[in-house]
Formats: sequence, C-alpha cells, structure tokens
Amino acid sequence: MKKFFSLIALVGAIAACTPEQLETAFTLSGATADVTINVVDLRTGAAYDGVYSILVNGTAINGNKWSASASEGQPIAEQTLNIEITSDNFNGEQAFTTTHQVPKVLAGGHYNGVAKVIVYEGTIQSGDWTYELEYELEDYSIEVKYLVNDHYPTYSHASPVGDVPEISWYYNNSEFYLTGVVKYTHTEGLEVVDESGCLYPGHEMAYNSLVEYLIDEGLETFEEEVEEKEEILVSAWSMWTAWVGQFMGEYVYTLTAFNVITKEEAVVGTVTTHEYVGSEFQYCELPYPGAPGHAHYHAGHGHGLGGENAGGGLAVNE
Repeated sequence: MKKFFSLIALVGAIAACTPEQLETAFTLSGATADVTINVVDLRTGAAYDGVYSILVNGTAINGNKWSASASEGQPIAEQTLNIEITSDNFNGEQAFTTTHQVPKVLAGGHYNGVAKVIVYEGTIQSGDWTYELEYELEDYSIEVKYLVNDHYPTYSHASPVGDVPEISWYYNNSEFYLTGVVKYTHTEGLEVVDESGCLYPGHEMAYNSLVEYLIDEGLETFEEEVEEKEEILVSAWSMWTAWVGQFMGEYVYTLTAFNVITKEEAVVGTVTTHEYVGSEFQYCELPYPGAPGHAHYHAGHGHGLGGENAGGGLAVNE
C-alpha cells in the first residue's frame, strides 16, 4: 500500500510505580474503536442542521458516534461499516451513504476514525439541469511507526502484525510492572490532489463550485496537529512494543449533470482527494524469553533487584 505522508511524533514517558502485588502478568483490556460520523450539508459546507437518522450496517445508532469494545484481553476484528443517512427532508426515498474500514485492533489498543457523509435537501438545479454528487473510496493506506526508546533494552523479534520480518521489542526484565502515558499526534482534514477540469462545456460554474467547496472544507488542515494520549501498563518479565498508524483514504468525487427536458446525462468533472480517516494506537507484549521462573511478581518501583530504571522518552522511529 502506498504511503501518503509520515506521522509526525509519538512521545511519552513510562513510570515504574504501582501499589499492588501482581500474582501473574495482568490481562490486557479489551480493544476499543470509535468512529465519529460527520454529516455535512453540501450547500453550506457546515454540519447539516436538519433532522436525520444514522444507520450503521442497517442498525440505527444514537448520536453521531459508532463504538465497539471487546471483552478483556480480546481484539476487535477488521470490519467494514456501511453508513446510511436518512431524513424526511431529503428528496423522496433518497439516502446518502458511505463506507468506513475499521482495522483489526489488538487487545489493549484503540482505533479512532472519522467518516464523512455529504447530504443535501431537494435537488441541485440550474435552469434545465440538475446535478448529483457521488464520491467513492478508491484506495486506502496506512502509515505505521513503531516506538523507539534508547532507555530500555531491546530484543529482536517478529512484528506482531507481520508487516516487517523483525522489529526491536523492549523488555522489562524485572519483577516490577510499568505504568505510563504515551502521547502522539496526527493530522486531520483533506487535500485536493487531482482535478479533471470541467469535462462538459457550459457547466464550468458548477464544477468550479465543487472544487472550491472541497478546498474550503479542507483548509489545508494537514498542518494542524491533533494530540492523542493512551495509558499503558507493561507486565513484569515481559517484552513489549507499541505503534501508531494513520489511515488515509483516496476519494474520487464525481459531479454529474442531468437535463430534465432532453434527458441528457454527462459527467461534468471529477476531483480526487486524500483524506484523514482514522488513527490507531496498538500495544503488544509477550513473555520475556530470559525471564526466571518466578511464581509471582511483586509490585514496587523499578529501581532494585536488577530492575530497569523508569523514565526516558518515547518517539516514533523515522
């Protein structure tokens, strides 16, 4: 899959402090996923303020967010969300749809996505011509960056997602577990990357309006960083790794004109965009191969008994 741009940063600190005894390595929390569905009015470029319903895979949801959570220690499977917006204000039985791809999320990980649905009431008409706007996801890509941290010792082992033969895992070769918060950033918005130009003479104004709408909506927001943070807990006697991914979609918008008198139909033009659709934080750990046969782990601060000192920043490996 092609990569559109690199993730900017992922930084944080791990603190080795906890007040309780661990009888065994802990169980990771269940994976979680959230997708915010933005319903946008084509005529204004703002959020649609009419009354509408959102159906995801045929089931109505409350509010504008689809959420999923797995049971303790379990992942969320990769899946496609079929999103449909319906309203009595739309033309006849018209419904506006889009799809969103949710990646597999491992236990302890989180996915945060954004889906956009462009809607409009009635018909868009100029003289004898009406216009319809369709947009489809043509390509889908992810840029992944693994954590790097010079403070913790590393162990070369296969990647948990199989995208590269081996990566460097960190290991906690002590009887203390580590807690901490990892911060990272991603960018949001869309970027117009290709325009066909007006393909049907006499409809330049309609085509130019589409281009200007998308550019105004995008507002070059790829330069704006949105900060996220996740809490992590690292088992004693374990090797662990974490990574972030940013998902991009390549969308093609097609504007079509229909003549209500002659029944003529023609494509006015197309616009291609790269759009932010989601980000993931994933965490994975395995038993440390060199761990002694301890029956249980004691809680405490990782400064003794050969434990690793806490601290050090986390960053994405460029």
